[in-house]
Amino acid sequence: MEKKALATLCLVVAACHGSSTDSSPAPAASSARALPPPPPASSAPLPPPFTGTLTVELVQSAKGSLPAPKPLREALGELEAKLGPPTHTRQAVTIGPKRTWYEWAATNGTTCATYGAVEQPNMLPSYPSKLVDDHATSVTMPAHVIDDPEAKGAMISVYAAWRDYAECLGVLGQKLPFPPGDPKAKGPSGPITHASLQHGLYTSPSLWIGKSVTVRGSFEGVSGGTKLMIKATGDADKDTILACRVPAHEVPPEPKKSSEPITVSAVVADPRDASEDSAELVDCRVTSR
Repeated sequence: MEKKALATLCLVVAACHGSSTDSSPAPAASSARALPPPPPASSAPLPPPFTGTLTVELVQSAKGSLPAPKPLREALGELEAKLGPPTHTRQAVTIGPKRTWYEWAATNGTTCATYGAVEQPNMLPSYPSKLVDDHATSVTMPAHVIDDPEAKGAMISVYAAWRDYAECLGVLGQKLPFPPGDPKAKGPSGPITHASLQHGLYTSPSLWIGKSVTVRGSFEGVSGGTKLMIKATGDADKDTILACRVPAHEVPPEPKKSSEPITVSAVVADPRDASEDSAELVDCRVTSR
C-alpha cells in the first residue's frame, strides 16, 4: 500500500513538472506582420506649370478637380499645370499629422475666386500623402450697402458677403476696403442711438467704423463678463440694446440699480469682424453714472 501511494505521488510530480512553465521566454506564436514597403515614388514626368495670368475664370474652373484623394506629386503637378504655382500655402494640425493647404486666388476688382486643396498625410510612415479638394468659392463684391435701418437681416447678409470677400482677398495678401457708401451721408454727431448706428453703418460705413462715439441711456446689465448692455436714450424701439465691450483685461462694472442712468464713450466696431464675442461698440469706458 505504501509503495503504491509513493508511485502515485511520483506520477503526479512528474506530470506537474512536465506541465510547468519554462522561465525562459518562449518564442511568440506569431510575430507581428511587418508593414509592406512603401510603393516606389512615381518618376513620370509632370506637365509644365502654367505661366500665364491667373484669372477669376481659371480659378473657378478648378472646382471639382480632386473629388477623390490623389497622390500629392501628381495632383499638385496637374493643378500647377492648370493654375500655376499656389497663390498661398499654409500648414496646420487638425487631427493627426501636420497637413498643408494649397490655395489659388484671383480677383477682377468686383469678383474674387479661390480654390483650395488640402493634403491628406498617410498614417503609415514613409508612405506618400494625397491631395483632395478642400474648397472652391466665388464671391462678388456687394455694389452698395442697404439704406434700410429696419432690415437687420439684410445688414447681416451684406456684411457676411463682405467678410467672404475679405477672406478671398486675404489669400492674395490684399486688404478689404470699406464698403462704398452714400457720399452725402454724415458720420456720428452727439450721443448715438441703436437706430442711428445701424443707419450709419448701412449708408456710410467708412464714416462710422472705428470712430469715437458717446452713448447715453440706461445700464441694463453685463453680458459675458465683457460687455455693458445699454438701452440708448432716444431709441424708438425700447427693446433694442447696444452691446459695448470694455477693453481687454478690464472688468466691466455692475449696475448699482435697475436701469441705472449711464454715459459711455466707445468706438464703433467693424461688423465685418464679427465673432463670438462681438459687440456693436468696443473700447467702452464709463464717463458718468
